[in-house]
Amino acid sequence: MDTFQKKHLINKLPKAFQLYGYGSFDESKPSLKTDFEEIGSEVINGKYMYDKYREFEKGRTAIKLNDYYKSIILLYIGFDDFQKYLDKYKLTDEENKKQLSLISGDKANLTYYYIIYYFGEDERIIKGKTIISNNWKYNLFLCILCPMVP
Repeated sequence: MDTFQKKHLINKLPKAFQLYGYGSFDESKPSLKTDFEEIGSEVINGKYMYDKYREFEKGRTAIKLNDYYKSIILLYIGFDDFQKYLDKYKLTDEENKKQLSLISGDKANLTYYYIIYYFGEDERIIKGKTIISNNWKYNLFLCILCPMVP
């Protein structure tokens, strides 16, 4: 939030719709969605970001973000990777141990790929791919439609 306010030279944050860029927000005014899309190569889901912020507001101390959002947020606040962020903002030994366990578990660097098929309502099959990376699941529908075989 500090980075956003400094970048746009504002004292007060806009309302949630505008800040996160979802619903009926004004695309011509500053929003995190627009800022993040300038940095990255993918569309940003403002509602996803807002929901994650709400988790934080409700007191959740460990909030999982997918890799793309983690990397965009880190780049936005001026860091190339998470370790550099942790080096600058020192944690207590207990917090550091917990944080490192979240980012460097035994299966942290493993990626699994699965081909999936979704049977649509129009009697077509949609082929997709599920990727599980760092214990996060991503579904990518390839939008390849083919007639169902009887």
